[in-house]
Amino acid sequence: MMSIILKSSREESKESNASSSLHHCIAMKWDRITSCPTCNSRAPHQQRQPLQQPPPALAWTSMAADIFEWRSKHYLVVADSYSNWFELDLLTSITSELVIRKLKKHFSTFGSPVRLQTDNGRQFTSHDFKPFANRWNFHHVMSSPEYPQSNGLAERAVRSAKQLME
Repeated sequence: MMSIILKSSREESKESNASSSLHHCIAMKWDRITSCPTCNSRAPHQQRQPLQQPPPALAWTSMAADIFEWRSKHYLVVADSYSNWFELDLLTSITSELVIRKLKKHFSTFGSPVRLQTDNGRQFTSHDFKPFANRWNFHHVMSSPEYPQSNGLAERAVRSAKQLME
């Protein structure tokens, strides 16, 4: 029985050494790859663009908006990037005219933003919305249709609003 225990501990020791040796070899190869001029010349050099914008200097200068449905009713959420404060409006219809009227109410209260981030909902891509953005002098940024998480502030506000309304 003693020889079995010794044998097992010797085998474990060999496996442990092999494992650490393997990790060392991988690390050494990575070091060689990162210092290899040929590998570096073929590697992509573009940095990934950060998903988050730098925080705004003032409240309500950067906003996000989204429309969501809750218990068969539609709501507009408008969120401030500086404080994460959000406001809700019940929408009696989901036309761009009504959404613009609700946004004007918010802009009249808090000031016109420098930047408004939305998704690609038809209310925000309508022929009425671009002239509205020009008249109120804000930059309208739309999130990618394939990547709605890029409008994360509004999505978080929607999630919080739904939790509060439960």
